[in-house]
Amino acid sequence: MPDTLIYVALYEHEYGTDTFVCASEAEALALREDLARENWAQELPDTPPPVTDIGQAYFDALAERWGDNEYFAIHRLACDLSRFREVGPPPTTRLYIARYEHPHGTDVFACASEAEALALREDLARENWAQELPDTPPPVTDIGQAYFDALAERWGDNEYFAVTPVDCDLARFTEAARPAPPPESEPDGAELAALKAQYAARGLLLFRPGDAGTPGGARWALTRTERLSGLLYRDFATFRDVDFGVRLFADQERLAVPPA
Repeated sequence: MPDTLIYVALYEHEYGTDTFVCASEAEALALREDLARENWAQELPDTPPPVTDIGQAYFDALAERWGDNEYFAIHRLACDLSRFREVGPPPTTRLYIARYEHPHGTDVFACASEAEALALREDLARENWAQELPDTPPPVTDIGQAYFDALAERWGDNEYFAVTPVDCDLARFTEAARPAPPPESEPDGAELAALKAQYAARGLLLFRPGDAGTPGGARWALTRTERLSGLLYRDFATFRDVDFGVRLFADQERLAVPPA
């Protein structure tokens, strides 16, 4: 089945995080508008609301006042909806939205079960334990829980992993995702030299494989550096990183750059 786009809307506020799954970006933006209309008079009593774009204006004003403590964000995900099962009176389907919050941003995943989401948490813990907790031996079991408990003790709410079940009617979701591009051919010669220079300029050290098979296939993690900003963790169907706008290849020997 071809992938379908879903839009996960996160509303972060002083009492927690509300998670919504929307069938289109327009639906997610309409939700943002509704939240702004409901709360404008209480939060911005001395400011008249605009006639249009009230959602944008409301959250811009809150960002200026509170920083990152209250915001509305939309994450677009491509999913094979055939993996998700009905769990209640038709057509109710439950998605498990996994949210990985870290100092460089938020990664959001749609999982078909709580077990799949927890397996993802385990993968993240295994990939990063040695770097983040070098003086602590990892446990044999429940490494995901132990890893994020240790980070919470160290950093508080700056890095965590949360799973939220959301029930929705997936029959409403019809926006097809673009097919994945074909795998890139490996560079050589001048192209390889240019890529190495690009990696060095960005302060990337290398990327390394994680456990394949659960969930989402082979996972690659960029090694964290002082100068790196943006997305650190992503599942790759092909070796193209759309966020950095450069190609990544699975040959860490050839593309590795020594620490700056």
